[in-house]
Amino acid sequence: MGGNAIKKFGYEGKRLSRVDYWKLVAKVRRELGDVLPRQTRFDVIPSYWTKETFGDLDMLIENVKYYNFPEMIMEVFGATQIYSNNNTHSFAINGFQVDFIVVDRSIFTPAYHYFSWNDCGNLCGCVFHGFGLKYGHEGLQYVVRERTVGLSDNLNSAVLATVSLSKNCHDILKFGGFDHKQFDKGFNTLEDMFHWVASSKYFNADQYNLDKLNHINRTRNRKRSSYTKFLKWLETNKHKYGKYEYNEDSLVYLPKVEAAFPELTQALKDAKEACEDRRFQSSKFNGHLIKEWVDTSTSVDSSKTQIGQWLFGFKYEVEEVFEVKFDQWVRSQNHDQVKLAFVNWYRGNPLK
Repeated sequence: MGGNAIKKFGYEGKRLSRVDYWKLVAKVRRELGDVLPRQTRFDVIPSYWTKETFGDLDMLIENVKYYNFPEMIMEVFGATQIYSNNNTHSFAINGFQVDFIVVDRSIFTPAYHYFSWNDCGNLCGCVFHGFGLKYGHEGLQYVVRERTVGLSDNLNSAVLATVSLSKNCHDILKFGGFDHKQFDKGFNTLEDMFHWVASSKYFNADQYNLDKLNHINRTRNRKRSSYTKFLKWLETNKHKYGKYEYNEDSLVYLPKVEAAFPELTQALKDAKEACEDRRFQSSKFNGHLIKEWVDTSTSVDSSKTQIGQWLFGFKYEVEEVFEVKFDQWVRSQNHDQVKLAFVNWYRGNPLK
């Protein structure tokens, strides 16, 4: 997306007029309809309505199991050079960039809404970030950390789970204080979309400062023309809009998020129990214990590589001999039983 991918192949970044662009969209739709399996969803990502020229064509396509998209692109569209970046395949048609963005069936609709209207979803994401949420092409998500469930005081504690809160565009936008009816209609100009974003009751222009973003988002957004234009627009327009004061600790918003998305409560409980269970198992079997058991029972100087091999080897042997998942076996044993089993295995003795 953005028209820069095929520059790697020596193309100059051709732009099409609105008329020529929609002619190409019709051609690509027709070709895809002929070659893709029936009922496979695909659609062009919409831009603001009065856009005069286009630098690329973004087509969202539902993934088809075992389907070779690069091979199809070569056969159907005659492309000889394809740049594939994860799920996006970029190629040229008469020097103009076309991007096929392939997503799973389960997220086709939220991805379509997120990518619509020239970086609108990305700009909305800064509002959701203020509440500790993650908004992207998979919908609205909550990243559960050990601190979230009271198992750590560290702000950057380990991630336990990523919980899907909603894939429904209206529910997501409503939580963010956005007018979903206007979103459905689209925007005549880029400035109209900017105004819509800034009209959220949770808008704060400071959220968009590049120096407030993490390294990945800062690097990515610097390259996005719509984001750069939005920052420029804010310079002369931000005083017209509200400035919601976010708490620096987004954890204070957890009750608000749970109230809007009640399924999160059970997900938090499950994540906490799973973490506590892993910690309990680890207290009986881990690399430090293995080093202690081996060093005290033999003269071998255990290295990290050797410990890793012993961890894997013992787990494999337990599952083979007892025909049970290793975590289930550890859960059923006390500390001394686990130690005895490992030392016996290490010395070459049978587990049974």
